[in-house]
Amino acid sequence: MSYKLFKAECMVSLRPAHSNKYIQAITISRAYNNLVLNHIETMSGGGKFVTGGLRIPLLIAGMQLVFEAQRRAGSYKKINIFKLIAPVIKLYWVGQVCVGPTGTVIVSNTGVFKGPHIRNNKSIDGFMKIFMGVIRTHLITISGTYTNFYTGLTTPWSGALLKSLP
Repeated sequence: MSYKLFKAECMVSLRPAHSNKYIQAITISRAYNNLVLNHIETMSGGGKFVTGGLRIPLLIAGMQLVFEAQRRAGSYKKINIFKLIAPVIKLYWVGQVCVGPTGTVIVSNTGVFKGPHIRNNKSIDGFMKIFMGVIRTHLITISGTYTNFYTGLTTPWSGALLKSLP
């Protein structure tokens, strides 16, 4: 899955802007999970997260809380939605373990998830471009360790090894 496919998946639920927030939370959460799983699989030669599917309900619940907080803030207030999303995304990455055919990656640092203040009524296209930029930046800040099954060698691992470009 590329970032363009991630954007397309999200845009389906984000138009119209004031549609069902629960559906939006589900769609964004699943699209993010699919994006990450695709990158991990490519990077690890077929590796899978041990707890991948268990993280989606956490993402959905967290995104629902973010949308509710955004709604309560009002439509013209400047809020930093990325500051609200950050704990949800970081919770997704806490203790993630990816097992591949050559080794295991254990995430120990959930990275930096930061973005600019944007108004709630900003265009959806503009929001998605900013959101994808924040995700790209975040993925390369994640770190942990990689243990090779064949050599037994453990080395530092960085999210920069993930495909962070389209």
